[in-house]
Amino acid sequence: MRQATVRFVGAMISLLVIRVSTAGPEYPIPHGVGFHSFDAWNTWMAVHLGAEREAIGFYEVPVGTWVTDHYTHLGVTFNSSLGSQVWGVSESAYPNDGYGLRSSAEMRVEFDEPIRAIGVHWPQGSRFRFYLHGVLLHETTTYGGGAADFLGLVMDFEFDAIEMYNWQDSMGFPPVHIDDFHFQRIVPVPAPAVLLVVALGALTARGSRRRRAGP
Repeated sequence: MRQATVRFVGAMISLLVIRVSTAGPEYPIPHGVGFHSFDAWNTWMAVHLGAEREAIGFYEVPVGTWVTDHYTHLGVTFNSSLGSQVWGVSESAYPNDGYGLRSSAEMRVEFDEPIRAIGVHWPQGSRFRFYLHGVLLHETTTYGGGAADFLGLVMDFEFDAIEMYNWQDSMGFPPVHIDDFHFQRIVPVPAPAVLLVVALGALTARGSRRRRAGP
């Protein structure tokens, strides 16, 4: 009986250690936490934000497409000053699926609703700017990255747009390349007409209950 109890306690401790190591931040950053593990970033979102993720692999549109409003059904618009173009098939540069997105300048992504978490698989170092209602909230330092690397960020503030760009070197500003793009799932806000229908339905149901109850 004692051995069984010890085994049970040991198993519970192991599960706790696994959960903490999976859900915990890999390193603190100004105004948030950062991750180089996709699974850890994804778990942190689920545990601490109660959020799920969306993913864009850029294989959904033809190679050579200049991406703008192609993902508005997910609540995302690409709005870079010089445009962002789908590249592929290159499994050396984009090992997830052979497709990626390239921008000659900053790569700007705008969200329909404020979120707090993004993640990218990307083939080189980048910096990130975070905006809310057109106001720059924060700019990160440079994060180095290779073709198989991942960077996930969870901020302690909400933002509705980001810009990814490479820091200037002797050749100027290098192009921005990303493989897959991940972000906190956006919960659509009901349109005013939908809210009105819901409100009228509630009032109708309330009136019916009163009539059945009598005076």
